[in-house]
Amino acid sequence: MTPNKLLFSIAATVLLSSHTPAQDPEKVPPTVVTIEQPNLAGGLDDETRTVIATANAPAKTDEPRPIYEDNEFKIVAVSYGHAGDNPPQTPGFYVQGKKDQKWIRVEKVSLTDSVLGRSPTLAECREVGKNLPSVAWNFKSLAGQEYVDFPLKTSGSLLFPDKIERNDEKGRLILSFNSGWKIAGVETVLIVSLADLRKCLDENFLRNQ
Repeated sequence: MTPNKLLFSIAATVLLSSHTPAQDPEKVPPTVVTIEQPNLAGGLDDETRTVIATANAPAKTDEPRPIYEDNEFKIVAVSYGHAGDNPPQTPGFYVQGKKDQKWIRVEKVSLTDSVLGRSPTLAECREVGKNLPSVAWNFKSLAGQEYVDFPLKTSGSLLFPDKIERNDEKGRLILSFNSGWKIAGVETVLIVSLADLRKCLDENFLRNQ
């Protein structure tokens, strides 16, 4: 190879390398993101993990609302709070393991085995004698996704489960949303593995000081 051809080959290689497209972070699946960010629990060694969580506890200035408790877990919800709150609330779905007083904040929940609901129509509300809700939701559009950001979001609010049931036989927590409407197609149900919650608490925790 002549010197001119050699220089051209090297220059072409450098030029091509400098134009290699960067990976789009929006297309990185949760399991990959979890490996790159070790502060996240979930997806580290099990692609079917039902929960991705971070090591966070409610802030001392938050106003957590208890929504579930058993002998093993305590779950509280922190909403947006009020305009002008100083400091502002730190919204989230927080789970405490009672054994070691560890806290995690659930960031994503798997949609495996989920039931996805939508807001009721005016006709459906009239049929059951209820007013049309002030916010709207359509979680059916999430079908096909692996995970959903948590807590759920309506058109103007955070949505926390209004009912949580523990099934020890199947090793899961059943999270129900908008279950009180009693209208077909409105309720949303998500499933969280008890074993996955324990793994998250073991992998990432923050002791409540």
